[in-house]
Amino acid sequence: NEQLAQLRCAAERLDGLTATTIHGFCQILLADFAVEADIDPGAQVIDEEQAKAMFERVFDAWLTRRLSGPGSEEDPILLLTREDPRGVVQLFRDIATERRRHRTARAPHPDFAGRPDLELSDAVDSLKRWSLAAPQDQFITRLADELQVLGFQFTDCFAAPPDFAQLWRLAHPERSPRMTREGYELIRPRTEHIWRKVAGIDEAPSLEAAFQAEFERVDTAYRKLLAVIASAITARLSQELDEVLADYAGAKRAAAVLDFDDLLELAVAMLRGHPTVRTAISRRFKYLLVDEFQDTD
Repeated sequence: NEQLAQLRCAAERLDGLTATTIHGFCQILLADFAVEADIDPGAQVIDEEQAKAMFERVFDAWLTRRLSGPGSEEDPILLLTREDPRGVVQLFRDIATERRRHRTARAPHPDFAGRPDLELSDAVDSLKRWSLAAPQDQFITRLADELQVLGFQFTDCFAAPPDFAQLWRLAHPERSPRMTREGYELIRPRTEHIWRKVAGIDEAPSLEAAFQAEFERVDTAYRKLLAVIASAITARLSQELDEVLADYAGAKRAAAVLDFDDLLELAVAMLRGHPTVRTAISRRFKYLLVDEFQDTD
């Protein structure tokens, strides 16, 4: 009898049940509190293909505006366009697309104060000194010299914060025989056979271990330096694309449309910013049952 009574009570309140997707739930909240959400009450939701097409139009208009303006020698857009006119548009488009997908994310600002340029300089000098003290071999001497030449390109490059043009040059150092064929990574040499030849079988393992430790220090410092440079370039380009996201938001507002991410972000902002809305919604929805939570973003 008790269970039957509960079922009858539930049946009478069944119309109060809301069954929808996460995005659909957010859309319901926004529609009921459009003023608080600062959206057009009649705003329509566009699908991903429509949103992509609108974003492409906004991006093309932005790029045309940037390339046709006066610009400056330090403008990253103009600089990269001159460097690689064919590839740069796709580069910007790819970064802009990622910014749209993760529009609240921001690239971290690099820490130049850590002076990875000095770390590389110290590591290269250490390997050079070690090579002079070790049993002499032409290949080892040449390798140490080549790494020293590579290190010279980055000497004191972070003594003062570099501008974008400097960062771009640092990201593309002159080619070295120590680099891989298709990139700027260093090739790790195997030299135990050299030590066997110049120092004998017994001494070779310890010399090889010592040399590899010195090389590892250089390689680690070099990778860290390139990572800081790449982070700085990414942060600057991402910052330039803030205009694209602002233009995209303006285009959607003018057309009274929302994309799927707007539903999530605007609903969150509304709930965080309006206690009265939270109170009203908590009275309406006392319980939330989320199915297949791993499929939500």
